[in-house]
Amino acid sequence: SIINFCLFLLVSYLGWSAIRNFTVFAFFGLGIMAENINNIDFLKFRQKEKEIFVNISLGVFALFILFILDSHYWLARNLGWGVDKNTQTAINFFRQNNLEGPIFNNYDIGGYLIYYLFPNEKVFVDNRPEAYPTEFFTDTYVPMQENQTIWEEVDQKYGFNAVFFYRNDLTPWGHQFLVAMIQNSQWAPVFVDQNSIIFLKQNELNQPIIKKFELPKEMFQIKKAD
Repeated sequence: SIINFCLFLLVSYLGWSAIRNFTVFAFFGLGIMAENINNIDFLKFRQKEKEIFVNISLGVFALFILFILDSHYWLARNLGWGVDKNTQTAINFFRQNNLEGPIFNNYDIGGYLIYYLFPNEKVFVDNRPEAYPTEFFTDTYVPMQENQTIWEEVDQKYGFNAVFFYRNDLTPWGHQFLVAMIQNSQWAPVFVDQNSIIFLKQNELNQPIIKKFELPKEMFQIKKAD
């Protein structure tokens, strides 16, 4: 029915836009799909039509697997129970070296930092958009990553001591911010892995860690978008 079709489109969009909505998609979307398939009278189809239907369905599924799923799905993963140890290397570095905030972080890594550092450290933002006013993103969070002057103003206001950033951030402002930070002499990169990068402010408090762990900026490659 038209109502089911519209509802399916809605929950599909919700599931695509945020991981938290996967359960909504599963609850409604999969049920609607099952009902629609059940309503198909396959007995009326000739053998050739059945083959065409099956081939098209398999083709759509194959395209979904090949072109829609993010490349991270294909990374080698270890079998076992619990959290992958590779996800904890950045936070272990932060805690083992007694690093301190205030922390500036990007949207994608906020929940990760809350899980491991709260209540000792507070995050600047996390991936709960409903918890922040729209103006925070449009007037502060995005502009401070795009404009060096605004970044310095916000930094002066909050007194950031560390930047803990999800380095696979695909937003234009996130990419621009990382490029600027690598080139910023007031900040030193001290840790990087496949997911995260940590910068420390060049101050007296951080000098022992910076002297021990500072990464040469030549190791970072800046790739221009096509």
